[in-house]
Amino acid sequence: MTRPSRIPDELGNEFSVRDAAALGVGRPRTRRGDLARPYHGVRSRTEPVATLEKASAYRPRLPDHGFFSHTTAAALWGIPLPAFHDPRLHVSYPHRIRPARTVGVVGHHLVIRPEEITEIHGLPTTTPERTWADLAGHLGFEDLVAAGDRVIWRRDSLASLASVQDLAHRHPGRRGRPQRLAALPWLCDRSDSPPETKLRVRFIRAGLPGPAVNVDVWSPDGEFLGRPDLAFPEYRELVDYEGDGHRTDREQWSRDLARVPRFEAADWHTHRASRVDLGNGSRDLIVRIARVLRAKGWNGELRL
Repeated sequence: MTRPSRIPDELGNEFSVRDAAALGVGRPRTRRGDLARPYHGVRSRTEPVATLEKASAYRPRLPDHGFFSHTTAAALWGIPLPAFHDPRLHVSYPHRIRPARTVGVVGHHLVIRPEEITEIHGLPTTTPERTWADLAGHLGFEDLVAAGDRVIWRRDSLASLASVQDLAHRHPGRRGRPQRLAALPWLCDRSDSPPETKLRVRFIRAGLPGPAVNVDVWSPDGEFLGRPDLAFPEYRELVDYEGDGHRTDREQWSRDLARVPRFEAADWHTHRASRVDLGNGSRDLIVRIARVLRAKGWNGELRL
């Protein structure tokens, strides 16, 4: 079997068949099985799997006025998405320009301002605040709030709350407008993960007191006890969500176990929630918390 001829390094990992031909690489070579064919007219030295890889593979055929948007832009920015989101690339074009039509790509034409397009990883992409506004027509309420929490996250914000609010109000699209405006008051820059966001939203919607999010808890003598995910300070109740990272990281697991006795010694009670508690709208967890809060003087009514 003839060994495939070498592909010039200057073509990079992903390249168009046209660019390859310009460097003397003929069609027989670009048809060889050692090259992946992620999109029509595009070849890749490796099979793209992650969103960044797919977007990079599509870049050679993206026109100058095209850009990545919606869930593709969200993935590029690291904005959390539900597990069931559409894995296809979302590629957009300014209004009145015909969108792309090819396998594995969803095309859009958007009314958009130049300042709402930027670059990340060298790829033209909608800004984080524009991305969040566009997601409103594609995500459920809790997932939309979780995405917004990440955009304004205090530790590594992608955009300010003010800029998110401004764009959400002036966004020209009708699709998703009620959802994004309804989600705005629920955004919080202190939520560290989507499960924390979902629990917070569910607690409030169910009628529980609004929990404090990732606030420092101190003992009466000034000792720092920890920073629980959610807290009801008036009732000295805490809720910590234990994700898979807490289970697989032994050091993290040990720290989590050690701080529970510290909270209890200072008369704080801890509820430890897991993925199981996200099922059924977190109803069982909410009922358990409500029972404890009532024993401590809370007289609110649940809405389940």
